[in-house]
Amino acid sequence: MIVIHGRKTARIKSFTEMHEPCPDCKNFGVNVKVYNEYYHIYYIPFMPIGDKEATMHCITCGNPIRHYEKQKAYAATARKPFYLYSFILLLLAAVVAVIIAANINGRQEQNYAAEPRANDTYRIREEKDGATTYYFLKVAAVAPDSVSLYPGDLGYTGFVSRPDAQDRFLPESAFKLSRSTIIKMQEDGTINSIERN
Repeated sequence: MIVIHGRKTARIKSFTEMHEPCPDCKNFGVNVKVYNEYYHIYYIPFMPIGDKEATMHCITCGNPIRHYEKQKAYAATARKPFYLYSFILLLLAAVVAVIIAANINGRQEQNYAAEPRANDTYRIREEKDGATTYYFLKVAAVAPDSVSLYPGDLGYTGFVSRPDAQDRFLPESAFKLSRSTIIKMQEDGTINSIERN
């Protein structure tokens, strides 16, 4: 994968100083522009780098004015804008969105475990001898105090989000669990996810 990155310069402040005389034409009025270099990733500003720099030009004759101390003082008046941190802000926003989505999904699955329905599908995560195995259970029926489940006939050694098309649920192997056991399995992570159709 190619990562496009590099450095660019952004103008972060621009103003006119009318009390500043031009050393060439002697007229008053200087355009001041302050720049800051920044590092970008995919042309999105990542973070500002280096010191701010100011340029000065006469508004009458257009000649550049070089006065190091004044340029430094003008540069110091400019703040580095937040958009120069856009990439970092986007990453933070993405992380927050993922956390919120996971939290919403977790709460939804808690509700599904507390109020099971026929055809809910449970992904079961099992740790045995240092290996992780996944398999699926389908809710066949719900009674006031128990849940009847059909086990899938396939086990998965790697992570899988849904049962394979060839994974059949076996009514002849149906068994019951109490509703409190279902809640406990969801809380301890044995029921790794709950899909509701």
